[in-house]
Amino acid sequence: MVERLIQHSVFLVFIGVIGIPLFWNLDALPLRVFDEARAAVNAQEMLENHEWLVPHFGGEPDMWASKPPLLIWLQSALINMIGDSEWAVRLPSAVAGFFTCLLLYFFSVQHLKKPQLGFLSALVLITIQGYVTIHSTRTGDYDSLLTLFTTLSGLSLFVYSEERSDKYLLLCILFTALAVLTKGIAGLLFTPAFVMYLLVRKQLINTLRKPAFYYGIVSFIGPPLGYYFLREVYNPGYLEAIRENELGGRFLETLGHHNEPFFFYYQRMANDFLKPWVVWVLIGTVIGLLHSNMRIKRMAIFSVLMIACFSLVISSAQTKLPWYPVPMYPFFAFLASITVFQLFSLIKESDFINRFFRWNFMPFLVLFVLFYHPYRWVIKPIINPQEKYWDVEYYSLAYYLRQIPEDDLQLNGCFLVQNDYDAHNQFYLNKLKKQGVAITRKNKTELKQDDLILAYQIEVMDYLQKNYVLEKLNEDEGVSKFKVLSVVN
Repeated sequence: MVERLIQHSVFLVFIGVIGIPLFWNLDALPLRVFDEARAAVNAQEMLENHEWLVPHFGGEPDMWASKPPLLIWLQSALINMIGDSEWAVRLPSAVAGFFTCLLLYFFSVQHLKKPQLGFLSALVLITIQGYVTIHSTRTGDYDSLLTLFTTLSGLSLFVYSEERSDKYLLLCILFTALAVLTKGIAGLLFTPAFVMYLLVRKQLINTLRKPAFYYGIVSFIGPPLGYYFLREVYNPGYLEAIRENELGGRFLETLGHHNEPFFFYYQRMANDFLKPWVVWVLIGTVIGLLHSNMRIKRMAIFSVLMIACFSLVISSAQTKLPWYPVPMYPFFAFLASITVFQLFSLIKESDFINRFFRWNFMPFLVLFVLFYHPYRWVIKPIINPQEKYWDVEYYSLAYYLRQIPEDDLQLNGCFLVQNDYDAHNQFYLNKLKKQGVAITRKNKTELKQDDLILAYQIEVMDYLQKNYVLEKLNEDEGVSKFKVLSVVN
């Protein structure tokens, strides 16, 4: 009874340790521009126009964000339940990160019979700097949800190869389909590793002969493919947008200023994303490949194949973005945890230490020391989130708009004057519109006498002051409200 109580207490502490970095202060920063804000506006408009198949942006079918709408469906449901907020947009990512950590734990308990290894895998994952951050588990982007489904599909395939159960083969195909519904072609990038691992295990031919394999393809891959073609019917040109955005554009051409060398991801993971676990991963790979426990050894082989295949694909693409490696992190975490687990077991079973202590607390002390700084590095920007100095002006309007009370109608009828793409601001403008505060955009060259305007960008302010006579009414969060008194001739 006492032992079970201790186990339950430790598990609750474990839940708290992984939950704090994922959920604490989740709404502290306003929505990030590009994918997060774009998906959030898609979700708002989906609720308004009831176009569940075709996400819209600005009232038009969204051909720029051409990914399938699973994430947007989840965000729409949450916005409908709890309102237009950062929580509604980001909860799918945070929850996906939470379940990915639990998945590593329960996989190790059920299939590796090593609870400590699962516990350590989850702790390593939650302290990988590239995982608990913006554009992954801390924002409403696609990558955290994608990672949950690709990890589920990968581990399902591994268990299938161990137990030869058709159930796990079907689960692998199902979770792959959900990964595709989350982020399109990116959901298929681990499939070469699946084929290679089945070849290594000499199970590929037998798998291809199974009726369950084809039943899974028809039942689970069919719906994502059906979505693509059905959307083309309702949104002509969608398949061409897919070809440009996912098949050709990002892979064969550089989008934006994201042209990086082939080894970009390997360098960034070594110097930044995988801190501080790079050496532990390397040592864990060697230990895992030589491990006497054959199931752990095979899981190490599988993890190496998953990482190698995925990293080769994304490194070959012309467009490289810092968040593309996120789906690999659970497998990196497993490899690093092998090293930690071996160290923990060595100290725990040391005759020398056990001879001097009635209760050998040294393994837990070592774990505390080992994880203290990585956990602190991850939690520090979460406790006190701050904008980078170069983003202060860019996000100032978002801070301003989201603090406006629901019953404040003083801004109703104002015009927003600005430059640049700003989907993050559009989310808050849509929210205010629902509250009866209509703020619309207006070109800085088209202002008229008596217009009430909001401006926050320095170059816009300079233009306004040169071309109009303005009365400054107030300033808050770096955003100024003006009344146009006259136009300078």
